[in-house]
Amino acid sequence: MSMSDYPWRSATPNPASEGEPSGQRLREAAAQAGQRLEETAGETARQAEKRTRRIGANLYRGAERARILAAEGLARAAGGLRGSSTGSDTTAHRFADSLDRSADYLRRTELSGMQRDAAGLVQQYPLQALGLAFVVGLLVGQRLSRD
Repeated sequence: MSMSDYPWRSATPNPASEGEPSGQRLREAAAQAGQRLEETAGETARQAEKRTRRIGANLYRGAERARILAAEGLARAAGGLRGSSTGSDTTAHRFADSLDRSADYLRRTELSGMQRDAAGLVQQYPLQALGLAFVVGLLVGQRLSRD
């Protein structure tokens, strides 16, 4: 039996015998593959950026709606407290005034302003902010563990 009897053992053509050095062909193939990879990565990055911007815009619109709805809810609650209480200097009236001030703040302050205000409060009262974050984390964790 000769080597020609086994087709998988047939001699492979030598790239150098085709007139071009094999190292040069490999470098060209690697360069083309690298260029395709860069193009694909660039397109993927552009798509991810576009999606991220869309998601961010949707979140911002949702937060703005929530801000407006919260202001309306606080104002309604303040009106309800005033209507149900008797006398002018009751605790209910003072609480209603606080709700009205909160509603006014929500109406007139954009989200970026609220973010600056919150950052200022955290810098002014770091321990209280840490305690509040801890309590909120506990409540959220408890809520999520129930679901």
